[in-house]
Amino acid sequence: MQDELRSAFRSLRRDRLFTLGVLTTLALTTAGIATVFTLVESILLRRLPMANPAELVSVTLVRPETNTYSFNLPGYLDARDRNRTLAGLAAMASWM
Repeated sequence: MQDELRSAFRSLRRDRLFTLGVLTTLALTTAGIATVFTLVESILLRRLPMANPAELVSVTLVRPETNTYSFNLPGYLDARDRNRTLAGLAAMASWM
């Protein structure tokens, strides 16, 4: 085992361009994995910044004439400004 490691390090020392390529690939891969993990953690895994997340409700607006989902910014702003029941409103739209 030790002889194999010594041989591997000797060959890496001899071929410096290959060694540079290997180290660059390892560095870029590590940075990419760290970036993806950071994005996933910050977007998907972190809890919502709500005081009582158990009290959250979801409201979906459906147009009765077409039975399709409907969202528009003026309607949301009007509902937010007239709200007297809920502690606050937040909007989310999906294009899928």
